[in-house]
Amino acid sequence: MTSQRPPRRRLLTNPTVIVLTVAAGAAAAFGLFVWLYPEPEAPEPATPTPAAPPEQTKTPPEPRPAPTEPTTPVIAGLSGWETQEFRKIEEHLKAGGDVNAKMRGLAYTRLHYYATKGSRELVEYLIEKGADVNLVLKGCDAPLVWAVAGAHQEVVKLLLDKGADVHGCARHARTPLHVAAEKGNREIAMLLLKRGADANSGGGSVLHSAARGGHTDLVELLLAKGAEINATAGPDNRTGLHEAAARGHNDLVRLLLVKGAEVNVTDDSKQTPLHLAIREKHLETAEVLLKQGADPHAIDYSGFTPLHRAAADANIELAKLLLDNGADVNV
Repeated sequence: MTSQRPPRRRLLTNPTVIVLTVAAGAAAAFGLFVWLYPEPEAPEPATPTPAAPPEQTKTPPEPRPAPTEPTTPVIAGLSGWETQEFRKIEEHLKAGGDVNAKMRGLAYTRLHYYATKGSRELVEYLIEKGADVNLVLKGCDAPLVWAVAGAHQEVVKLLLDKGADVHGCARHARTPLHVAAEKGNREIAMLLLKRGADANSGGGSVLHSAARGGHTDLVELLLAKGAEINATAGPDNRTGLHEAAARGHNDLVRLLLVKGAEVNVTDDSKQTPLHLAIREKHLETAEVLLKQGADPHAIDYSGFTPLHRAAADANIELAKLLLDNGADVNV
């Protein structure tokens, strides 16, 4: 049996067909390539980041000048309060203020104020700047008087060294020595006396000022410096013994009597020291006076003896003392 061979395929020989076939294959191959390798998507355009502003160069502030301390040596020794006051003075003067002007709203100058406060440094500084050491206020008060009243011995000495008048006026016709006597400041009184103060100024009233306060040691100093022991002063023209007896300053009464005070001296009201001691009920003072010769029968302006005064006050102790010392009930 004869086998049949499969029919042989006819090769494409037509050129046109060949070209078309090749083109179709190439297109298919390109499509496959595109599918396998798609073209990457174009990236979205980046949003531009704004550029940082150029860094500004800051100019550092100029350093503040450190507060300048006053160049004057006075500042070194000042307290906190004095330092504040010193700056006030500087500001006042730099603004053209008068160094002798009264302080704002007050009746006194800075020199008076610092003198009574006892600030030697501030007083000295003001004087260096032209403050008048003898400038008096209304009523007649010099800076020296204020320093004496405040018992500031160093300031008193400074003011005297700078030309303060040792006789400078104080109120009520007094002197700095009167003020020292009233205050009982023996050291300042001695300083003033050494600088020329008069122990009998004011008609001897310096002694009276000390006697009223019972300042025995100061009275003794004044007597040693020439104070007149029986000088009279004041509205009633009394002596130092009158003043001491009226206030019961027994030690001072003894001193004055020992130094020669007149025990029966009278004032303008004809009152003796004994009258005043009885009137003020100073039993021991009356006893001291009687032992030194006080007259129990002396009669004052109203016709009263010391015994009359004791009886009027119903003071039995004083009446008995007077009777024991010779007082006559019939006088």
